[in-house]
Amino acid sequence: MDAKLNPQALAEWSEEQGAPAADVRSGVQPVTSNMIREYVVAQGMPPPVSAEPFATYLDQAWFDFEDPDRPDMTNDDVIQGGLAYWRGQ
Repeated sequence: MDAKLNPQALAEWSEEQGAPAADVRSGVQPVTSNMIREYVVAQGMPPPVSAEPFATYLDQAWFDFEDPDRPDMTNDDVIQGGLAYWRGQ
């Protein structure tokens, strides 16, 4: 079972994926599609029928939303960016 997504945890960057703990910034929480789905359903965005496809999409595209100029990006920042793209905004 996946841990609960912490929206204020630092978002994982591509170079941190699978890296030894010593090479990952303190406070980073890697996420899974299940964690994303549970979080967006609890937040009421997007509608439940879209939550599963959105979570699968964002899990695969997570690193497309990283911003090297924002080392303080949180999981919620990435999810909000993903939702805006998902909605065509």
